Amino acid sequence: MTESTSPELRPGIIVTHPGKPEWGPGRVLIVQGTKVTVYFRDLPGGHPEAAVRTLDTGYVALKLPTV
Repeated sequence: MTESTSPELRPGIIVTHPGKPEWGPGRVLIVQGTKVTVYFRDLPGGHPEAAVRTLDTGYVALKLPTV
């Protein structure tokens, strides 16, 4: 599987954070302009809310898995 960077982020798609591979795959929850809220399944924390991060795609180029 290869990865590509894409500006076509929308709720429901799976992404990875290029600087934080240990966070694992993440599901996009909300897209508001350059702000994207993502649930990262492997992000450490005691409850699901701890695994949610809001990122600015102007600074972080999230990657989309491709087949």
